[in-house]
Amino acid sequence: MKYLKLKKKKKNKRIRLISGKWKGILLPSLKKTFLRPTLTRVKGVLFDWIDNLINNNWSIINCIDLFAGSGSLSFEAASRGSKKVFLIEKNKNLVNKLFFFKKYLNASNVFILKFNSFFFLRRSIFYLKKNKIYKKFNLIFLDPPFYKDFLPKMIFFCLNLITNDGFLYVELEHSINELKYYKCMLYWEIINFSKTKKIYFYILKKKNIII
Repeated sequence: MKYLKLKKKKKNKRIRLISGKWKGILLPSLKKTFLRPTLTRVKGVLFDWIDNLINNNWSIINCIDLFAGSGSLSFEAASRGSKKVFLIEKNKNLVNKLFFFKKYLNASNVFILKFNSFFFLRRSIFYLKKNKIYKKFNLIFLDPPFYKDFLPKMIFFCLNLITNDGFLYVELEHSINELKYYKCMLYWEIINFSKTKKIYFYILKKKNIII
């Protein structure tokens, strides 16, 4: 006698905000299967690091998320009281979803821009001046799709976007000590580092070097 194998329904990914004024809120489901939102436990470690580095003073932080995707990191920063949070995302459907989240939370400190992140970084100073946005940011999230060759260049371009005392969060599929990161890492120092079975994640700070 053969038994039918029932296929388990895939659960849509939901974003849980872990602290701040929206603590515990689960944002509506995301149906995009290609998304890779930062794991809740990784996000918890990351924001504990940041809390310690900025003495939990989020009100002075201007933040930008260069691959906003699900908005997991961006809305967490906004929930904790970040002064302004800018989300960069090129996918139209995701941008619409992010605007829905913003409205859902009444997040007045969140600003969403439909833009290609790589080209945005290359022309960041021009674009930010033109749109009267902060030229420099205290906190940058850089969590691009894995297995892309442009990440070393993006880490380098972030030098133009960050304040001298700012922090850059990078999430990737392998160690940042690999040879291809050697040149860009000449300008950054590792402040915090951890890893899981699948990802490496870092907080970097700009070295006091004249470029």
